[in-house]
Amino acid sequence: MAGRRGNGEGTVYQLADGRWRAQATIAGKRTGCYGKTRKEAQTKLRQLLGDADRGLLPPAGKVTLAQHMERWLRDEVQHTRKPRTYDSYADAARLHILPALGTLKLTQLQPAHVQQIVGAMLDKGLSPKSARIVYGALHCALGQAVAWNLVPRNVASLVKAPRITRKEVQAFDASQVRRLQDVAVATRWHALIAVALATGMRQGEILGLKWGDIDTAAGVVRVRRQLGRDGVLAELKNDKHRRSIDVPASTLAALREHRRQQNEERLYVGPEWQDQGFVFCTHQGRSLGWRNVGREYKVLLKRAGLPDLPFHALRHTNATLLLLQGVHPKIVQERLGHANISMTLDTYSHVLPRMGQEAAAKLDALLA
Repeated sequence: MAGRRGNGEGTVYQLADGRWRAQATIAGKRTGCYGKTRKEAQTKLRQLLGDADRGLLPPAGKVTLAQHMERWLRDEVQHTRKPRTYDSYADAARLHILPALGTLKLTQLQPAHVQQIVGAMLDKGLSPKSARIVYGALHCALGQAVAWNLVPRNVASLVKAPRITRKEVQAFDASQVRRLQDVAVATRWHALIAVALATGMRQGEILGLKWGDIDTAAGVVRVRRQLGRDGVLAELKNDKHRRSIDVPASTLAALREHRRQQNEERLYVGPEWQDQGFVFCTHQGRSLGWRNVGREYKVLLKRAGLPDLPFHALRHTNATLLLLQGVHPKIVQERLGHANISMTLDTYSHVLPRMGQEAAAKLDALLA
């Protein structure tokens, strides 16, 4: 009779669904992993055994969700995601996921547990967007658990993400835009407001602009980086986000005047000026804070007697006015840096009926 297998000795066999399963005894407990081929299952098992020998992982059956999420946040998210994403996932784990499910072992998790988290948040009156963020954090964490061979499937994949009802965007009309510009022209924020209205750039992208990104001869602003709410300047990796935007002559003129004033300020400040190349900066040349810009923007709105809309409304205003002027949605998509045209059409669907009515009127005039 064959003797019992020793600690760390493995077996590989094929399941009825065609997958391969490799098993071994680790710390006295049978542990396994899956692969599409025999070789893949063996490779994963060797990796699991090696990690266990180095003390990197406890046996999969003993790993709790709290242990896994702590390691996932520390070793994976912190080094591969933006700081803001890390903070969002960490808050989701601390406030919602771990208090309810943290003590459960990964192997005990079921789709009902994921649904429980989502349902509890909605029942408390939290927004579907907040519930979706928590769902996303749990989905990503469990997806990594599958990649690390801790569980065979991601149970969150079997639960639908909370549906978010898209709100109609808020934007200024043409007359309101003129009032805002009239008020801003006498302030140091004139060029910033002009760029926001003319390009539809996100606030972080505007605050991340450097003079080397502006080609006044070609009339182009190149979007290459963004300044986060935390003050961290980051290069844009997505090709859709990295883009060049044609700007009107009036905006270029505002930028030239802004640079002239900035150079005067620089001479006045002298050695204390910190030349970081920012187009929009503090009186000492440093990057601007989101909250400071938002506060000054609100002052301009109040002076102009305009509705208290967020700074992001300037982006929506740019897109809405372009569409109403008959600019093709594909051009608007590329200027905004949307991933695809459907996102543009979905966001500005309220404009489409008016565009259709104008098209019908033009066609009627042509055929009459």
